[in-house]
Amino acid sequence: MEYDNKLIEKFVEIVKRKNEVKVEDVVKALQTDSETLMKIACILNEHEIIRLNYNIVGEAVVKPGPNIDKKVEGDVSADADKRAIPEPQNKIVDNSQKSRLDSSEDKTEKVSRVIYQLRKRIADKKIKNIEKLAEQQAPTGK
Repeated sequence: MEYDNKLIEKFVEIVKRKNEVKVEDVVKALQTDSETLMKIACILNEHEIIRLNYNIVGEAVVKPGPNIDKKVEGDVSADADKRAIPEPQNKIVDNSQKSRLDSSEDKTEKVSRVIYQLRKRIADKKIKNIEKLAEQQAPTGK
């Protein structure tokens, strides 16, 4: 398969512009398939033009590399066809957890729930401290 240099250039331009972007978002923007883009991303990663990483849910994410302004030299097509797409190394969340994260409540609800839990913990600690203080100050009945 031959890779269009314009596709590669557009990919690099998107990464430069957005600074950090999911590969799937670039796939949609460039209207190409993810396998092709991942192979190109692997080559660009080797040349340190981009940095290819995986987020906590296993999605491929690219950032500009130290050589972002350099061009890839040589035949990318021949090199890319031999490549296997790497699997995420830090895939911690399984698909059921990912769908739960994706379909969870809006941010406001999450924040409210966290604040409630923090306030409850603080109140529980205060109650325990008051109970300890009361026990220490209570006269012994001997």
